[in-house]
Amino acid sequence: MKWYTLLLVFLAFVFLVLFVNACTHYHKGGHAAMLSGQNQEKLVRHLDKRMERMLRMIDASEEQQVAIRAIAHAIIEDGIEVRQQGSADRVMRIFTDSPDQELLHAQLSERSRDLAEFGHRTLDRVLEINALLTSEQRQKVVEHLEKKHARRGV
Repeated sequence: MKWYTLLLVFLAFVFLVLFVNACTHYHKGGHAAMLSGQNQEKLVRHLDKRMERMLRMIDASEEQQVAIRAIAHAIIEDGIEVRQQGSADRVMRIFTDSPDQELLHAQLSERSRDLAEFGHRTLDRVLEINALLTSEQRQKVVEHLEKKHARRGV
């Protein structure tokens, strides 16, 4: 490998470390920290606040609120469980003297399946929430999301 290729790889690695560190600093612990032990409650409170605002915005009935909260909390708990499935171990196995490429690819495939299954479970739960809403409430959600994404330029 030429020296400039090694230099580029090294600089890319340094950039990645700095980027992750900056993200962690900006988010006061990072996204991963939000899902770790002590910050799980903080994440749940944050998501609860967002859900409460949405429920008020769509003027959800008491029955709808109870059902939607239960479904949303099931999604959150499922997400926390999926997140905690040994991601640190996988990353550490990459940076060994002789990483097992076959094992790493197998683990990546397994993780991809886990995330796809989580995505399908989450979609099913969101569809349950959708079934609880009236047409007017769905329209309010759509308008809110369109407005929110328009601000971001998405």
